Amino acid sequence: MVELSVNAARAHVGAHEWRKGQPYVAGLTALSAQPDGDTVTLSGIARGQERYRVQATVRAGAVEAAHCSCPVGGGGCKHVAALLARAAGAPEDFEAWPDLDATLAALSADDLRALVRRLLRREPDLTRLVVAGGSGAGLAGQLQAAFAEIAYDPEEDWEGEGPDLSDVWPLAEELSRLGETPGANPQAVLNAAVALLDGAAELQDEDYGVELHDLAAPARSALLRLLARELAEDVRSSAHDALHEAAAEFGWGAAEIAQEGQADLFAALPPRTAP
Repeated sequence: MVELSVNAARAHVGAHEWRKGQPYVAGLTALSAQPDGDTVTLSGIARGQERYRVQATVRAGAVEAAHCSCPVGGGGCKHVAALLARAAGAPEDFEAWPDLDATLAALSADDLRALVRRLLRREPDLTRLVVAGGSGAGLAGQLQAAFAEIAYDPEEDWEGEGPDLSDVWPLAEELSRLGETPGANPQAVLNAAVALLDGAAELQDEDYGVELHDLAAPARSALLRLLARELAEDVRSSAHDALHEAAAEFGWGAAEIAQEGQADLFAALPPRTAP
């Protein structure tokens, strides 16, 4: 059962969205909670003008990430607020699913291939992600493939729905876990973080209100943790430059970084030297 306080849930979305989400709390359906290592993924269906799929990842009593398929998107809408409020107030309403890693580990290679084929028949667009995942390019390749699948033109987005990031968010969450893994390959962390930053920067368009600093945040966290490790000089230099460029691109402020307990790491970075 997930452990999430009302204060932690409200802090993730803010007081305004928290209030907006309250009328949707009771109407949530298909509620589930699935452990995956030290995280728990909460899922549900919210009903607005349409049915929206809502997910949130909780770690150690705090909301690590969230996503909603509604036009607002991102992880701080009223539907996410409703899901978190339900989890904080009535965690017993969520069907407990078995641990994801244990479930996958129990599958034979043949069963896993059959499962992937069924998923691809249902969602053919995932084929590019499967190919990238098996190409040896790792998480960075999967992120590049996911961004390549996004066809978005802000000038034709009359309703302001923003790009569909449903395939990118799970990979961004995977980057968060990779960055926190002791002994993770530094080059793999760097490559994945840069892939996420590059993809988000390419899609971001402030003139049309497309701001993706939340999506890029896992890359910031991964790079900061990476720079706190002993690194080869070329990896350190590349990670340092990527972080400084991203801070300028996404407008990360000191207060935002401090919320993740990384203010000291960020302040300790040496200034970027001119090329």
